[in-house]
Amino acid sequence: IMWIIRYLFESFVNPLPWSECQSDHICCLEDKTQYYWYYEHLRLSGDIRELGSFNPTLVVCLIIAWVTIFICISRGIKSSGKVVYFSATAPYVVLIILLFRGATLDGAKDGIIYFLQPEAKKLLDLSLWSDAASQIFYSLGIGFGAIVSFASFTKNCDNVIRDSIIITIVNCSTSVLGGFVIF
Repeated sequence: IMWIIRYLFESFVNPLPWSECQSDHICCLEDKTQYYWYYEHLRLSGDIRELGSFNPTLVVCLIIAWVTIFICISRGIKSSGKVVYFSATAPYVVLIILLFRGATLDGAKDGIIYFLQPEAKKLLDLSLWSDAASQIFYSLGIGFGAIVSFASFTKNCDNVIRDSIIITIVNCSTSVLGGFVIF
C-alpha cells in the first residue's frame, strides 16, 4: 500500500517524474521508467554492502498506510463491510470504462486477436508458465490474511467451499477482463 500511495501522489506531478531523466548519465543508457524505479524510487545502492540512504517519503507513505489500515480495522467488521461495497466495485467500474474506451481506439481488433491467439513457441517456454503461476498465486494469496480473519466472523453453516470457488472464478475472470483492457 505504501508504494501505491507514493505513486498516487507522484502521478499528480507534471511532468511525471518517470517520464524524463534527471540529467544523470546512467539514465541515458537505461529505460527512463526503470531508472526512476531503481535509482530514484528505491534508491538502489551500488553494492549489497552499502546501506544506502534513508527515504523519508516512503516512511511518510508507510505511516499513512498503517493509519488507514488502523482506522479501517478499529471500527470492526461491520464498518469494513461498508468499505468493501466501494473498494470491491470501483476497480470493475474503472476496468469496464477502460474496456469501452479501448474498444473504440484504432487497432482494438488487432489487440484482441493478439490476446486471444498466442504464439505457439512462447507457450512452450517454461518461464512463461512459471510467471503465470506466480501471478495467479499472488493474486489469490494477496488477501489471504484478510480472508482468514473475516472467515472467523462467518456462521458455521456457511458453505466455505462454494465461496472459495466463487472467489477463484471471479479472480481469474478479472485477470481475463484486465487482459482485454490492456490488449
